[in-house]
Amino acid sequence: MKKDSRHHTGYSPVRYYLGREVFEMKGALGEQAKVFNAKMTGLSVAGEAAKHFILNGDWIQKPSCIIFYMDNSAAISCIYKGTPGKAQEQSLTFRNHIKDILMETEDNKTQAFIAALLKREMLEAWSFRWSNHPNPPSSGFHTVNKIPPTLSLTKHFIDTDWKMFSRLIQFHTGHAHVGEYYKRFIRTEDPSCGCRHAIQMRLHIIRECPRYLTQ
Repeated sequence: MKKDSRHHTGYSPVRYYLGREVFEMKGALGEQAKVFNAKMTGLSVAGEAAKHFILNGDWIQKPSCIIFYMDNSAAISCIYKGTPGKAQEQSLTFRNHIKDILMETEDNKTQAFIAALLKREMLEAWSFRWSNHPNPPSSGFHTVNKIPPTLSLTKHFIDTDWKMFSRLIQFHTGHAHVGEYYKRFIRTEDPSCGCRHAIQMRLHIIRECPRYLTQ
């Protein structure tokens, strides 16, 4: 804000509880302060206010969640990081306030913790199903289903160029443009192999077909 030909930068966090305003604070920074610093300072102050509100028991019904709103997406993203950069001090202070709130009771968990927990549970359920319900050999996914479940990108996915990776996925899942696929989905195409084998199948191409043995 510009006042008396001088730039004024400040912050004013507001807290709402059960639909009504219960806290407001205003603060000023130096003339050289940037708007981003004011945003980060406001979030840090809001974190401290939220901590005192929770720990001091200034509530009728204990809040089940705390939501921080900010009209600057960069600030709301950086405030949780605490890594070296702009307004690092405010970010670390904010994180400490949130940590104090979470340590107050074991029932409090961050959104990141819940997300990690759900991912772990999903992987466990997927691994259990993969181990106990294998696809039959007749299934087009039998070959690819030998790969253990993972939520991380595989080395092949990272290192292989997208054209080759696309063909590998088609081949693994039985959707490659070979005879066995034509027999099931495109009846107008000839399903035989160029070596005169009746049906051009994936295992035939890899292990038997004389046209590909030297490749």
